[in-house]
Amino acid sequence: MSFGHGISSKVYYHTVDLSQYVESVDPTFERDIADIRVLATPWVQRVAGRKAITIALAGVHDPSAGAIGPSVWSIFDGVTGRVFAYLPQGDSLGGVAYCSVNLVSSESITAGDDAVRMPVTVIGSTSADRAEILHTLGEETGTGSEDAGSTVDSGSASANGGGAYLIVTALDGGATLSAKIQHSDNGSDWSDLVAFSDVTSETSEQKVVAAETAVERYIRAAWTLSLGSAATFFIAFGRR
Repeated sequence: MSFGHGISSKVYYHTVDLSQYVESVDPTFERDIADIRVLATPWVQRVAGRKAITIALAGVHDPSAGAIGPSVWSIFDGVTGRVFAYLPQGDSLGGVAYCSVNLVSSESITAGDDAVRMPVTVIGSTSADRAEILHTLGEETGTGSEDAGSTVDSGSASANGGGAYLIVTALDGGATLSAKIQHSDNGSDWSDLVAFSDVTSETSEQKVVAAETAVERYIRAAWTLSLGSAATFFIAFGRR
């Protein structure tokens, strides 16, 4: 068994590490269930339907540039979902991250005889993935050539594609980050599985590996970053 304390949890949304503002995270995973009551049997039959994810965040408000206030507002004010990652037991290589592309459905800024609070609710706008962390949120310095992260052993291969997630929270001006995910059947010989779009500023992206695509047992993150430049980013992949 592997238990963990909630204080280790991390929350990343688009280009911001919300962990420094959020006090609690309450995700709800729901699925529609249809009842079938045919005359031929006394038992109710049930059929699984659509799935949905809703995540309630409770935290404190910070109006500073790049902080939770303006960052969440820009997503709420837009029409495009952004990558959200919830890491219930912390950010560690091979650890679990629940990832999806989410919209802000509601936010409020409450003031009184307390710190200014900012409850936020986000809802998934695409399918969610229970992903493995391939690059913890951290800074890399570019070598000008391709670099690779440590290998993650998933235990077995899979055959139904998956979801790849990139979150970039900082990138030097004028730099380019080209990130991708590679896979291998033996942990030594690698081939590209999926590539993200080239990045020249802070951003996030989801890439989908098509259904029925084989994904080998071993996976890792790889990237090319402009020589001498710094980038802070997170990468995860969820098998389907």
